[in-house]
Amino acid sequence: MINLAVIYGGNSLENDISIITFLQTVKHIDKKYKILPIYLLNKMYIVNDYENIDSYINFNDKKAKEVFISNGYLYRKINNHFIKKICKLDVALLCTHGGNGENGALQGLLEINKIPYTSPNVLMSAIGMNKRVTKSIAKSIGINVLNGVSISNCDEIDLIESHLEFPVITKPMSQGSSIGISISNDINELMENLNVAFKFDTKVLIERALENFREFNIAVYKNSEDIVVSFIDEPVLWKDYLSFDDKYISGENIKHNYPADIPSKIQEYIKKTAKRVYEFLDGKGVVRLDYLLDLDTNKVYLNEINTIPGSLAFYLFKENSITFDKIIDDMINEAMEGFKKATKPTFDTKVLQNYKTTSNVYCKGGSKII
Repeated sequence: MINLAVIYGGNSLENDISIITFLQTVKHIDKKYKILPIYLLNKMYIVNDYENIDSYINFNDKKAKEVFISNGYLYRKINNHFIKKICKLDVALLCTHGGNGENGALQGLLEINKIPYTSPNVLMSAIGMNKRVTKSIAKSIGINVLNGVSISNCDEIDLIESHLEFPVITKPMSQGSSIGISISNDINELMENLNVAFKFDTKVLIERALENFREFNIAVYKNSEDIVVSFIDEPVLWKDYLSFDDKYISGENIKHNYPADIPSKIQEYIKKTAKRVYEFLDGKGVVRLDYLLDLDTNKVYLNEINTIPGSLAFYLFKENSITFDKIIDDMINEAMEGFKKATKPTFDTKVLQNYKTTSNVYCKGGSKII
């Protein structure tokens, strides 16, 4: 049986959303996997009754088992003294959104431990988390993005006035797609909204805000044979943009046109560029890309990349006749096979021996540290 770590939670503003993704995902995992649920919240835990949402409301770490990963194994910490080896982890399914669970930090930990995982690698994860870097790279390969500037404090307001015209939209640089965003129609509104955005991040991206537009979502993932591109979804809301509350708290206000009713030329552009970004950044797992269509110019812009999307974006593949169970299985298989192909042989050198015999400055002794 394959030992599958399903990692969720994390120190981010999207911790609760990650728990929901986990709860939706875990019930679709094939019985050939031994599920080892690992909840991140400052430390790693295995939660008692982990499929019960009440276990996470007012979470009590005293009622959970503290665990950690070392050398590819999962260990349990008991009473801060005794450590028990649980098992070797064969692969990790990531349901983490935002923060260190999505920005490459968790991915780096898994790579150090030689554990395959179902998300983009460290580089793509870091790129996808940073909205400015995402758009710079997309622009470099010929994909349309909106003009914008990034600032690190409100004193740089002159950069905005010299580069952009109102209305503008402000976005914390490395937060989720709907956290801390707002639209400003003049300088006074902008200063207020920047103060809000800087509560969520140390850098803020300010872009020209489209006033007459449609928004589209598409997802991409890789199976053993090909890159699968989903149908296109259009979230529809009466507001100018989707806030965090709109997406996750007041979901009844959101309607979806799925598949989206759009001209074939625009549909082709979105699908082609989504696949291109995924391939260019060596994508893994399910990645969702969000686009904006300016109805005044009929021009399509890449808005952002979500390297571990909510609910793993499985709903976008239903028109492809692909079940959630299959997506999960494909992701795990691709992660494990990709890891085998990427593993490089090690080799020994005589650099240190040569240094020892030829250098006159090496230290013969050694300082006792412990």
